[in-house]
Amino acid sequence: MSESATRQALLQALKFRCIGPPRGGRVLAVAGHPTQAMTFYFGGCAGGIWKTVDGGVYWENISDGFLKSAAVGALTVSEADPNVIYAGMGEATFRLDVSFGDGIYKST
Repeated sequence: MSESATRQALLQALKFRCIGPPRGGRVLAVAGHPTQAMTFYFGGCAGGIWKTVDGGVYWENISDGFLKSAAVGALTVSEADPNVIYAGMGEATFRLDVSFGDGIYKST
């Protein structure tokens, strides 16, 4: 079996499950590092930006004190410089209990 086929088979076997506390917030955005397979970022509806370097075993909040809005609706890691992260703030939804954003942030 080719490496690509093996990866596809592994991905198809994965099952989503809740691993956090109930009502702990929604994850709105996820981005992976282009060259570090175990490094990921996620943005929550009211929790800022979090980072893992061990595939999700431990998460660290990397945005406390830097963002005016807590709702992160989009994330991307720059392919030209993976040390740069862009975060689009706010939620895109039709519900009335959403957090509004205040623009796009760029890490430095």
